[in-house]
Amino acid sequence: MIAIDLQPYSVVEDNGFNELLHLLEPRYKIPSRRFFADKIIPEMHESITSRIKAHIAEAHAFAFTCDIWTCEYTTQSYISVTSHWINDDFKRTHAILRCEAFDGRHTALNIADALQEIIRAWEIPVTKCHLVLRDNAANMQKAMSEAGIPSAGCFAHTLQLCIHDSLFSQQSVSDMIALARKTVGHFRHSSSAKSRLSALQQEFGLPNHHLIQDVSTRWNSTYLMFDRLIEQKRAINIYVSETDGMQHIHAQRWTLMEDVLKVLRPFEELTREISAENACISTVLPAVMMLKRYIHNETDGHGIKQMKTRLLKSLQDRFEGSEQNSNLVVATSLDPRYKAKIWGSETEQCRSKLLVQEAVSRLSESDQVASARPTTKATEQPEEEQGPTVSTKRHCSGIWGGWDDLYRSNTEAVTSGADAEMSTFFSEPLIPLREDPLLWWKTNKQRFPLLAKTAKVYLCAPPTSVPSERLFSTAGDIRSHTRNRLSPVNAERLVFLKGNSHFI
Repeated sequence: MIAIDLQPYSVVEDNGFNELLHLLEPRYKIPSRRFFADKIIPEMHESITSRIKAHIAEAHAFAFTCDIWTCEYTTQSYISVTSHWINDDFKRTHAILRCEAFDGRHTALNIADALQEIIRAWEIPVTKCHLVLRDNAANMQKAMSEAGIPSAGCFAHTLQLCIHDSLFSQQSVSDMIALARKTVGHFRHSSSAKSRLSALQQEFGLPNHHLIQDVSTRWNSTYLMFDRLIEQKRAINIYVSETDGMQHIHAQRWTLMEDVLKVLRPFEELTREISAENACISTVLPAVMMLKRYIHNETDGHGIKQMKTRLLKSLQDRFEGSEQNSNLVVATSLDPRYKAKIWGSETEQCRSKLLVQEAVSRLSESDQVASARPTTKATEQPEEEQGPTVSTKRHCSGIWGGWDDLYRSNTEAVTSGADAEMSTFFSEPLIPLREDPLLWWKTNKQRFPLLAKTAKVYLCAPPTSVPSERLFSTAGDIRSHTRNRLSPVNAERLVFLKGNSHFI
């Protein structure tokens, strides 16, 4: 209960809790808070750690999310690392590896050292580290490079940067945001204003909703603030007209607010979708393509067209080169909802299939070597028993000396099992967008054993670093102003147990 409900250890000393347990079992004597802090929680932490290690030992590949956060009450920094993998039953699995105190400067080398130490502590081979999702800060990008682990930027964070670059940086929009925050703040800090707004909501038949204050680091909170203001527009206008000294939101600004909402609606919908626990990195490229297609819509007014033009440029700049990222391309190609059909030209489709073939080849190299051993023995027979080969007939030399070997290896690759699987897989129709791609792979893993093995690796990564950020929300609830003396070790254990509650 203490771990899952984020209760303080002192809950066992509270009168109400003691009376409840006494009513349930009068003979039971509750242990002290130290008993739970020094014995029970550490034992739970050790037990769950062992259980997670057993799962990790069976996994084929891992994706990670990594982020750093500083507690506002203690100014202590924390580094969080979550792991994600697909088990043999094609179920997406995740575990919190660490949310521990991070001392020293946030340099790339320090972050890389901390990440490597966490991975070593969990006995995860570097060869199984597929990808790390991180924010777009320069120190995080360099840290992953220093750690020798491929990385990708958080999709949600990149979208936030696109929106701030193109929309929120405009003077008219930033002025409107400032006025909206001031209006919401007035109602949040005045009980009389809140009561009057509630009366106006009842009078006009509006929903009895509180206004929403946005958070500058989360663009979708600004979207929700606008949406709630538009919903309560009539009541707010009446209240402002009755109140002296309060700045009026003019019709032009209401129109601008509605235009921004219209432009950002698909972005908000997509942000919710990619932040879900079952979201997959294979959604990134199709999502960017659909956002660009939406922005090209020509049916909107002049004001919205300008906003969309700025958004399109920002998307192109921020996601430049994403279609060249082999991890993204292979993940999208192996997702039965998209495959290679999201690319328009045959050249791009062929390139994506080639990248899949290379990924399959790398992952199944040991299997292919084992299956090729009988053939190897045959080639070791005396030449007269094998008959003449292509190379002995043509006697090529110089730059063309390796042509026969290249031709023969390509011929063998075309007839390989992987190529036969790919030919069938890419020729079949796509599954509906709302279906689970892992469920499809679970059903079809016997038909496509090599591709299924590759899919386990490339579809294990989430599209964002949200799992790490969620940990910080939990850490913030634990390291509150009333619990600022909790040691970093105890805080880390509680965050670990809360985040891994599905293993308890």
